[in-house]
Amino acid sequence: MPYKIVATRGDEVLRSERESLLIAAAKARVWARVGWDVVVTDPDGNAVDPAEFERLFAPPDPRRAKLREVSARLRLAATV
Repeated sequence: MPYKIVATRGDEVLRSERESLLIAAAKARVWARVGWDVVVTDPDGNAVDPAEFERLFAPPDPRRAKLREVSARLRLAATV
């Protein structure tokens, strides 16, 4: 089920649907940067918090990468 993007500016309305939240967020960010009021809704019809977009596009935290690496090593060691 798709994410729906609706952008309004004055009397104009743009609509788009995307399967990926990442792609929907990218489109919404572009439209917002050029002056559109944008709302993205999830497949259940709930508005997606724009703060979620920033988390999607934030650079990876190197501490999380290290934590994933350590976790993977521990899982591997537990199977031996």
